[in-house]
Amino acid sequence: MPEWNPESEFAKVVSFAGFLYNPKYDIIYSKMNPLQRLAGYSLLYDEMAAVAISSIIDCEPIYFDYKGKKWMIEFWKGQYGIETGGEIGVYNIEPGAQVNKVINNIPDYYPIPAELKGSIIQNRKYTFYKCVPDSEMLTMSFVLHKNGEKILGRGPEKHWWLTGFKWGVMSDPKELSMQLKIQFPDEAMCKAFKGGLKRALYLCLCKSTKTSVSITFACPHYFPQPLGRYALKPVIMENNQNLVTAYNELKSQLKLPNNDPNGFKLSEINKIDGQALYQKMISHYELISQFVTGCQKIYNDNVQ
Repeated sequence: MPEWNPESEFAKVVSFAGFLYNPKYDIIYSKMNPLQRLAGYSLLYDEMAAVAISSIIDCEPIYFDYKGKKWMIEFWKGQYGIETGGEIGVYNIEPGAQVNKVINNIPDYYPIPAELKGSIIQNRKYTFYKCVPDSEMLTMSFVLHKNGEKILGRGPEKHWWLTGFKWGVMSDPKELSMQLKIQFPDEAMCKAFKGGLKRALYLCLCKSTKTSVSITFACPHYFPQPLGRYALKPVIMENNQNLVTAYNELKSQLKLPNNDPNGFKLSEINKIDGQALYQKMISHYELISQFVTGCQKIYNDNVQ
């Protein structure tokens, strides 16, 4: 990746939330070792994402067993507040780890409504996965399209969480498709993953090899999708549209040529009286940091 360092206040907030800017492709992407890597993964996080970080996303978890561990590779695509993006994450569970754990209480530090905690999430069973270490990372790549037009591409890159986000673009998840490829270290792991894909009803793997898989993620096969998004989608998407509009308006007023977070300098924002628009952007990434901190505590409470 081209070298980039956060210098502005906004850029530092984005960096603290786990993300960097790629000046070559004008996109935001996740760090190799952000706070998210300490939080593991659970479907619980996807179900709370709509309210916690204003995200309406399609999720596609693929489950398989390999070398005594239970693995899960998940794909995501959709609208994440001010940005459209996609993700591939790689996770597993050590032999003997507890699965399907009942969550009896979502602590108050989590920024989601009480009714969502009580009626949708609490008392359901969740499995908590760990983010794979460097030794188990996979070489991955993807291209994200909106209605057939390329928005961004990532990789090939060896990673545990390959992501890409385009600021100022508004999308419904159904408008998006991901063409993705994953390279595996051996035939056995690739075969196990293909079995997981077939169980998820991805039956056409004609572009795959003995050690790699290439598929298109468009309409998710996993059902049900995160429960928190269904009734809340109109409200969340309206909020996202407001965020995207505010972002593009501020970017236009500052006459910025790209999405570099360093371009949003407070001295220039104050000159155009853009503090209200700027605060919406700052608040969105502060919510992401709060969300990740909450995920990390829930992970530690239930795993360690």
